[in-house]
Amino acid sequence: MGAKADFISAGAHADPQDPRRFLPHETWRDHDEVVAVGIKRPSRDAWHAALPDLLEAPRETGMRTPPREDRRG
Repeated sequence: MGAKADFISAGAHADPQDPRRFLPHETWRDHDEVVAVGIKRPSRDAWHAALPDLLEAPRETGMRTPPREDRRG
Protein backbone atom coordinates (compact mmCIF):
# COMPACT_ATOMS: atom_id res chain seq x y z
CA MET A 1 0.00 0.00 0.00
CA GLY A 2 1.03 3.58 -0.61
CA ALA A 3 1.85 6.10 2.10
CA LYS A 4 -1.80 7.03 2.62
CA ALA A 5 -3.63 4.41 0.58
CA ASP A 6 -6.43 3.96 3.13
CA PHE A 7 -6.97 7.69 3.78
CA ILE A 8 -10.11 9.09 2.12
CA SER A 9 -10.75 12.61 3.43
CA ALA A 10 -10.54 15.04 6.35
CA GLY A 11 -12.68 17.90 7.57
CA ALA A 12 -14.02 19.68 10.63
CA HIS A 13 -17.39 20.61 12.08
CA ALA A 14 -17.95 23.61 14.37
CA ASP A 15 -20.38 23.53 17.28
CA PRO A 16 -23.05 26.15 16.45
CA GLN A 17 -23.50 26.83 20.18
CA ASP A 18 -19.79 27.29 20.88
CA PRO A 19 -17.47 28.35 18.04
CA ARG A 20 -14.45 27.37 20.17
CA ARG A 21 -15.55 23.74 20.10
CA PHE A 22 -15.04 21.76 16.92
CA LEU A 23 -14.78 18.22 15.70
CA PRO A 24 -11.96 17.45 13.29
CA HIS A 25 -12.56 14.18 11.51
CA GLU A 26 -10.92 11.88 9.03
CA THR A 27 -12.37 9.12 6.90
CA TRP A 28 -10.27 6.01 6.35
CA ARG A 29 -11.04 2.73 4.62
CA ASP A 30 -9.49 0.61 7.38
CA HIS A 31 -9.78 1.36 11.12
CA ASP A 32 -6.77 -0.84 11.94
CA GLU A 33 -4.64 1.20 9.52
CA VAL A 34 -5.56 4.42 11.36
CA VAL A 35 -4.69 2.98 14.78
CA ALA A 36 -1.53 1.18 13.72
CA VAL A 37 -0.14 3.72 11.26
CA GLY A 38 -2.22 6.84 10.61
CA ILE A 39 -2.19 8.49 14.02
CA LYS A 40 1.49 7.68 14.56
CA ARG A 41 2.82 9.38 11.44
CA PRO A 42 5.70 11.81 12.11
CA SER A 43 3.74 14.51 10.27
CA ARG A 44 1.32 14.54 13.22
CA ASP A 45 3.97 15.14 15.91
CA ALA A 46 3.60 18.94 15.92
CA TRP A 47 -0.20 18.65 16.14
CA HIS A 48 -0.07 16.26 19.10
CA ALA A 49 2.58 18.38 20.85
CA ALA A 50 0.49 21.57 20.48
CA LEU A 51 -2.79 20.13 21.77
CA PRO A 52 -2.19 20.55 25.52
CA ASP A 53 -1.75 24.32 25.03
CA LEU A 54 -4.75 24.60 22.70
CA LEU A 55 -7.40 22.57 24.51
CA GLU A 56 -9.60 23.84 27.33
CA ALA A 57 -10.63 20.30 28.30
CA PRO A 58 -9.27 16.80 27.74
CA ARG A 59 -9.56 15.61 24.17
CA GLU A 60 -12.24 13.06 23.39
CA THR A 61 -11.52 10.55 20.65
CA GLY A 62 -13.68 7.89 19.12
CA MET A 63 -14.80 6.11 16.04
CA ARG A 64 -18.01 6.88 14.19
CA THR A 65 -19.67 5.19 11.27
CA PRO A 66 -21.88 6.90 8.68
CA PRO A 67 -25.61 6.20 8.83
CA ARG A 68 -26.79 3.55 6.44
CA GLU A 69 -28.04 4.95 3.14
CA ASP A 70 -31.22 2.88 3.31
CA ARG A 71 -32.18 4.42 6.68
CA ARG A 72 -31.78 8.08 5.78
CA GLY A 73 -34.79 10.34 5.92
